[in-house]
Amino acid sequence: MWVIDLAVPPKGLKRAGVFVLLTRFKDVEHIRLLRPLWPHGDDYKRTSVIKSFIKAAKLDPDLKAELQLLQRNSEATKRNRATQWQRAVEMVAKRNAVTATAVRPHTDAA
Repeated sequence: MWVIDLAVPPKGLKRAGVFVLLTRFKDVEHIRLLRPLWPHGDDYKRTSVIKSFIKAAKLDPDLKAELQLLQRNSEATKRNRATQWQRAVEMVAKRNAVTATAVRPHTDAA
């Protein structure tokens, strides 16, 4: 388990700081905050902090386009591999059927 401090710095959030800190963890279940992000019951501060995180996490248009391209390529690769896998399964089944036919038990008529 990791304990981290995500308190908003006095000069505001920077995108790199948010991403670097949060990308070090594989699962948010293993993260515990050192202190709350806003004072309990202070809806104004809560909204302010959430807006700050959203603003800091906003992607540059070029980076967003690159990520979308990578996502589309990833989906195309998954579809391509699925077709190849299905073809391999069919080839193995066909080979097994031929092998089963060729290796039938020999019965002698006595």
